[in-house]
Amino acid sequence: AHELKGASLVRRGRVLETRAELTSRNMRDTLVAASNRLQCCFEHSFGPEGFYVLVVRSSGDALLTRQGEQILNSVSTSNPVAHHLVQAIQEFSYKHGDGTSSLAVAVAAALTEACSLARFAARGLQSNKDWIESELCGKLLDDAAVRVPIGDNQSCARMMAALLFTSFATRLDDLDAAAVLAGCVTELVMGEIEAAGRDCA
Repeated sequence: AHELKGASLVRRGRVLETRAELTSRNMRDTLVAASNRLQCCFEHSFGPEGFYVLVVRSSGDALLTRQGEQILNSVSTSNPVAHHLVQAIQEFSYKHGDGTSSLAVAVAAALTEACSLARFAARGLQSNKDWIESELCGKLLDDAAVRVPIGDNQSCARMMAALLFTSFATRLDDLDAAAVLAGCVTELVMGEIEAAGRDCA
């Protein structure tokens, strides 16, 4: 019995060590999964032809709505990554007054692409920084725009996705490669905002 108990403890210890080693690598997958699950909450109500959805809150109350903000406020999650993501979208929505659904859809596309790119770029982040800034960040913005449904303001969605991704990445230290990409994206987005301001002037 003593030997079995010891073996069990060793196995448990190894499992815990393995989980600790995988945490950093899996954080990106967790983040993408959380953003995609959140996007699913809005897919039926999104856009001008979206439907009303019936949301059952954790309290048991039912809500019939197609307002992104009401749907987002009804989302409850125990996953810390998903919780931070919901908070980040709420903060952005409160600040700008609109775009909750567009933002959830766009950020899911942006994070999926950014995390995919980060996996390939992780080894060359230091030596190929210039290439990453020009090539990967451009691809991130382009792919995020392509995945936003036609009829939505794609340029605005691209900027929102990149800005949210940047503020969100700072909350998760494990996303080092993605955070570097986000920093580069910020520079590109700020350039777009300045250019848009000059065009309007």
